[in-house]
Amino acid sequence: MDNIVNNMWSFIDEVKDEIEGTHKLTNIVTDEFMATNTKYASLQELVDSFGKLENATDINNCPEFDHFISENTKFSSFQDILQNAAIEMIRKKFGT
Repeated sequence: MDNIVNNMWSFIDEVKDEIEGTHKLTNIVTDEFMATNTKYASLQELVDSFGKLENATDINNCPEFDHFISENTKFSSFQDILQNAAIEMIRKKFGT
């Protein structure tokens, strides 16, 4: 029984580290995620189609980009894409 409990705590620590860790944006919003959930093959293609972002830091601070996303995908905003992609990444990694 102790082994099961220790394995459970180890798993919880691993999930916590994964959630709290720093991740490259394209490791979260993967090409596979974009192709499956949007008409775009990649996050870069989505950004290029929008065409109004000067740099990567603008991606979170551009209401027009969120509007473009809501008009051209099933998501309401970039934050919505990011949250759904992160959930998918964690599910795939931990098999949930």
